[in-house]
Amino acid sequence: MKDEEVEDLEWGLEQVSINEVPRNIRQASQKAYTPQLISIGPLHYRKRNLTSISKHKVNYQEKFLQRTSKKTLESFWSFIDLKEKVILNCYEALIDEDEFVTMIFYDALFIMELFSRKYVKEMKKDSEIKDFLLKETWSAGFERDLILLENQIPMFLLEHVYQLYQHHNLD
Repeated sequence: MKDEEVEDLEWGLEQVSINEVPRNIRQASQKAYTPQLISIGPLHYRKRNLTSISKHKVNYQEKFLQRTSKKTLESFWSFIDLKEKVILNCYEALIDEDEFVTMIFYDALFIMELFSRKYVKEMKKDSEIKDFLLKETWSAGFERDLILLENQIPMFLLEHVYQLYQHHNLD
């Protein structure tokens, strides 16, 4: 992805774009705005009720890492380092910067692996049989959690990971 394209994707990200739902709106239904199964990004990071899925999340991240070249991963880390301030500015609540960067990196890998298993034909066949997270009873809950306002990572970051992943798979 060219630098100009990345800058276009970052348009408007000087201000917080991923924040908590205001308390007065949240009061109607806490569960409607809070992830129930999985945490993505810093706003619900390390919440106890969301840690039971962590081992599955780590497994997904490891599988993605196994299929990805060292060069591609280094490119992704470089991109995060380069755009760290832009990514940080997307959130109103933060954790330690080093921990934040690592969390963002691994959350992006998890999402890429989840989508690959669900939508890439070659991976879908194997995943459907033995993949706990893709079973119908869990899948709807994960999909719901992934679209929540408070449970996001910046789209330009996911798009960049996807571009690197596609480039890696075409080589």
